[in-house]
Amino acid sequence: MAAKLEYSQREAGMYDVTLIGQGPAVRLGLITGISGSWHAEAPDGASVTPLKNCRTRKEAGERLFVYFRQKAQASRLPGTS
Repeated sequence: MAAKLEYSQREAGMYDVTLIGQGPAVRLGLITGISGSWHAEAPDGASVTPLKNCRTRKEAGERLFVYFRQKAQASRLPGTS
């Protein structure tokens, strides 16, 4: 089964993004915005939309997923915390 992103609306213009796939579901973070201007934020408070906002909710969610994947890979490298 391929992993997919699920968007759960918290309130108007605010969604929790969860990765559903192999293993337990993982909360990736929060995206906020309105049509044409979305912003993604990771649970560690890091903005994952540097320099520009995303056009769509889906784009913001995908950017959050890429950030999560890069952090997960970095944490597996020896000598990194």
